[in-house]
Amino acid sequence: SDAPVRRYATVAAVGRRQGLHVGITRTVAFGTPPSQLLDAHHHASMLLGTAVYFSQSGWKIGDVWARIRRIYEKFGAADEWRLADQGEVCGYEPCEAAILPGSDVVLQAGQPVFWHPSIGPATAGDTVLIQPGGQVCLTHAPQWPQLAVSVKGTTIELPGVLVRDGHEDWAVG
Repeated sequence: SDAPVRRYATVAAVGRRQGLHVGITRTVAFGTPPSQLLDAHHHASMLLGTAVYFSQSGWKIGDVWARIRRIYEKFGAADEWRLADQGEVCGYEPCEAAILPGSDVVLQAGQPVFWHPSIGPATAGDTVLIQPGGQVCLTHAPQWPQLAVSVKGTTIELPGVLVRDGHEDWAVG
């Protein structure tokens, strides 16, 4: 869009190093973020936390997806996932396998997965590397504001909303 950024923006990027791809999604607000954005970002982060937690070696993507779908339903947004891609297994290609309900693709140790669920105006996204006993976040940025979510009693640190000083009429673009 050619519309200038006035209050907040979400940026999604995919990068490549030595032939391998990772993706991130980050949100920045200029001035006080609208409560609608903060609420939606918290919901998107719960979706992302669920995706990260259940991304386990030997799990089918469809089984991980079923847990994410329950969170969408919990937030009263059962069909919201249909509005945007939710993630993909990446690697030497930006998308080696799409995240789809019912997928029989089995997650394997050594696979990176870029999860980026969205709800309302918010998207939360990070790339995790599947390991034999869990996963590690490849795109964690501790200098970015963090939001802690709890999934099955496990705390997962995820990207929060970066708030920059600004004026309501300040625009970028």
